[in-house]
Amino acid sequence: MLKKIPYTTVFERTRVLGNVIKPDGLHFETELAAGETAEDLILHVSCQVINVPHVAYLSQKLMERLGLKFTTLGGPEYCCGAYHWHFGDLDFEKQIAKISLNGFQRSKARTVVSICPSCDDSFGRHKNANHTFRHCNIADLLVERLDELKPMMKPLSCRIIMHDHDVDEIRRRNSANVRTLIEAIPDVEFLPAKKSMGPGIGCQSVAPMSKEDTEIMFREAVELNADYLVMPYHSCYRQHCKMQLASGVEVHHYLSLIAKSIGLPFEEIFKELRLLDDVDAAVERLRPKINALGYNDEEVRKYVKSVIYM
Repeated sequence: MLKKIPYTTVFERTRVLGNVIKPDGLHFETELAAGETAEDLILHVSCQVINVPHVAYLSQKLMERLGLKFTTLGGPEYCCGAYHWHFGDLDFEKQIAKISLNGFQRSKARTVVSICPSCDDSFGRHKNANHTFRHCNIADLLVERLDELKPMMKPLSCRIIMHDHDVDEIRRRNSANVRTLIEAIPDVEFLPAKKSMGPGIGCQSVAPMSKEDTEIMFREAVELNADYLVMPYHSCYRQHCKMQLASGVEVHHYLSLIAKSIGLPFEEIFKELRLLDDVDAAVERLRPKINALGYNDEEVRKYVKSVIYM
């Protein structure tokens, strides 16, 4: 278990690092402008997802490809409270979750779509009758729209292992949805892995998959000649993408496979920086954006080291 980090630090590093590594095409608001009306559908970009910005970017672009009209709200100001829950600060978690839930309610949205299963957890615990919108995960939405998505999908010839979590009903439902989406892509072969299950609700910095189990999972992937080890959550992706260096097996978030299949271009900036395997080189890669945003090199270096090189 990692040492608890002050909440202000958690959100500030997400704000700074998220701004530096976010692709130009990713856009979200932290608050609707005076007189602005949200669409009936809101995409919620949670605070920690911004650390792995291509996941948020692909969620946004897939919804656009489906012709959906939506408003994107997100950032640290729309935290779900999951980080506070991890450390037993349940009253704080409830307060944070309700701030975000009430923000969604003020927008008069009918549906709020989150990207992170921890948001599904926290919002599920604290959403009440006063919150009249439906809340669901991006995987739920894409499965509901699969008949529209499938005609866009081209064959993607690859052998994959699905990393997974099945500790509760939310994870089991999400796993079923992710598998349904990937099975819809022609020429994807699922390999019969037996060592790919992760611990608890997800591989997270505060509760990581053990080094031994991680090595076993990737060793099996090599033995099965897998092309990709596919992650269901952004937190799992963050923890495991560095294993490409030792194993040669590519690590992808499941939305990346959908994007590859429909010809949606994207950059995996988080992974690109991690696979440099050099914090100095990573900071140098980010220097144009650091300078453009007026950030301090050492501040960015600190966050690159603690978030990307964890």
